[in-house]
Amino acid sequence: MSNRKSFITGTLLGLTLAGATAVLAMPGPDRGGFGGAGRDHGVGIMRQLARVERLADQLDLTDSQREAARDAVDAAFDAARPILRELSDNRRDLRVLVREDAAEVDTVTAIAERQGDLVSELIVMRVNLRAELRGILTDEQIAQLENRIRARFEG
Repeated sequence: MSNRKSFITGTLLGLTLAGATAVLAMPGPDRGGFGGAGRDHGVGIMRQLARVERLADQLDLTDSQREAARDAVDAAFDAARPILRELSDNRRDLRVLVREDAAEVDTVTAIAERQGDLVSELIVMRVNLRAELRGILTDEQIAQLENRIRARFEG
């Protein structure tokens, strides 16, 4: 049951960071893909914090649990921001290179490999955030969360 609790709790909490990543990766106003240079990443963060607040209300988190969850999400966003920006820049560079008639295969390969490394970093960050958020919840809150997830997917 402990592994199941960890999986379900981790999945829901991991979705918070995944959703945040998707929000931050949306096209910006001045260019497409992974947030334009002019994009206000603070808007995406505020949406994610609002989701955390709704979940906190549903699980009746204490003030200290809420603060710990906010701090964990804030830290995760701060750590993810430069990675998302580099992903955006690399994606732009790849688009430019691919459009060239004589694209250097080695250059494209190096950028593509870096993209994979950056995505791996985001995955590890999400797992770490999930573990940190899971550690904030009580067993009763984890059970509530499991029930909410089960009800959502079964009905």
